[in-house]
Amino acid sequence: MKKSLLIVLFMAITSMAMAQTKILVTVGGKSFTAALADNSTASAFEALLPLTLDMAELNGNEKYNYMSRSLPTNTIHPNTIQEGDIMLYGSTCVVLFYKTFSTSYAYSCIGRIDNASGLASALGRGSATVSFSLLTTGVPAATAKPVSGKVYNLEGQEMEHPREGVYIVDGKKCVIR
Repeated sequence: MKKSLLIVLFMAITSMAMAQTKILVTVGGKSFTAALADNSTASAFEALLPLTLDMAELNGNEKYNYMSRSLPTNTIHPNTIQEGDIMLYGSTCVVLFYKTFSTSYAYSCIGRIDNASGLASALGRGSATVSFSLLTTGVPAATAKPVSGKVYNLEGQEMEHPREGVYIVDGKKCVIR
């Protein structure tokens, strides 16, 4: 029973430690951090980074670029676009929104700028060159690994019924209280 509890606890801690992927969006000498969505569209976009796009102006609320390659789509009807949304229209058009407004269009979510204050002025009125890159923090990203369920004490001996103490599970230190 404690072994199962330990495995569940370990998996919960591991999933909490996994951070959302952050990117840096740079335009007009100003940089903004953004969180990527947790979907196949955002994952495919991330695989293209670093990426610099010449984005055209449209409707006084967005910049867009039709890329030469398609990305997978996860289309939604957001009803409201938020300032700082990074979306995919169709399968090739990356759109960066700098105003909030209602819409009837369908998009696939790539991500959202964390704090879009100053985004509109950085983008300006005409076309803009926008760079997207992974935000590096010096801390490696956590990755989920299959849990073997084997528990070892600090001497490296496998424990079938661990009690309170410090143990090693899948190469990570865990505490049972």
